[in-house]
Amino acid sequence: MEQLEQKQSGLTPEKITVRKTFPGHENYVVTCLHLDTDKIISASNDYTIVIWDLNGNRIRTLKGHSGGIWGMAVHDNLLLSGSTDKTVRVWDLQTGNCLYVFEGHSSTVRCMYMIPPKTDEEEVLFATGSRDKTIRVRRIPSGKIRSSVTETKVFKSTENPYLLWNLTGHTQSVRAIAGDENVLISGSYDNSVRIWDLKSGKCRFLCTGHTDKVYAVDYSVDLGICVSSGMDTTTRVWDVNTGSCLHVLEGHTILVGLLAIFDDYVLSAGADSVLKIWNVKDGACLATLTGHKHAITCFHVDKNLNRIISGSESGVKLWQLFSEDEKGQISNTTISGEFLGDIVTDTSHVWRAVMDSRRIVAAVARGSDDYGTEFRILEY
Repeated sequence: MEQLEQKQSGLTPEKITVRKTFPGHENYVVTCLHLDTDKIISASNDYTIVIWDLNGNRIRTLKGHSGGIWGMAVHDNLLLSGSTDKTVRVWDLQTGNCLYVFEGHSSTVRCMYMIPPKTDEEEVLFATGSRDKTIRVRRIPSGKIRSSVTETKVFKSTENPYLLWNLTGHTQSVRAIAGDENVLISGSYDNSVRIWDLKSGKCRFLCTGHTDKVYAVDYSVDLGICVSSGMDTTTRVWDVNTGSCLHVLEGHTILVGLLAIFDDYVLSAGADSVLKIWNVKDGACLATLTGHKHAITCFHVDKNLNRIISGSESGVKLWQLFSEDEKGQISNTTISGEFLGDIVTDTSHVWRAVMDSRRIVAAVARGSDDYGTEFRILEY
């Protein structure tokens, strides 16, 4: 791999300042959080989605769901949301209008993923997983067609021309999905992982081995693998071309609810307050990141900054990803996992935390003496 530029390394807590703190969503949980170059988007179990500018000013509130929102996907001015009201909504972020409502699931929409279009003339492919045990794969009209929509179109399950597949086979709630335009990975409370072919709508492989509920999955098209984790404390690496289990990663002591693949590595985090970095090729644990005192609720990996942030009840911590020399040059081959410091404190919960090249945004619950949800924007 090429070495990253030196300007991308060296981020420490001393270089991070709190630029803005502002309230939002009253006392409700922030279930989804998105950050891009000009806005922050938060979704909550208060039934709403809020778009903020980078100074913490509310641009608009998206209303329409009649239940908490537990899934969100964003690309440019397109936003998808899934809710306990069993529906998926498609929003235009420029206008705030809801373009489409997709019905069909018979229980909470718990997870989703979207394949961003390459051009404005392409349709958008997305999938949703539900507590009703099914996965629905749909397409959304191209940007040119969406721009002509003047009022919300509601599609019932039996009359939806945009429904490609209704994937069945799981026997319990579908908790996590990942994939691309050809492959979909699903993890379920039935202890299994399924690998689906989105061209045919068929399940290619039923992957068994977990002994309890699966909570998280991730997928790498480059490596041809997917990973899964859950209540049985293990993380499993699967070959998507054969469905075989390549490695069982053991070391956590309780629920492993968060996973992310980057390069040849996977980052896992659990309710045991620990993060671990693994080599997916041989299954070796390369680093164990300790310091949190409670279950880890979120993390974000930024390879360009060479940093990991992680959130728990006590706040947000900053970690070094790869080793750096005295001049700040990044090795890109030697995992570090060094703890660099606390960057958000004085919280009773950290709901979500995300970062980019300029800032970190954390959605937190304030301390017990003044409970309420707020956002903190940190810059560097």
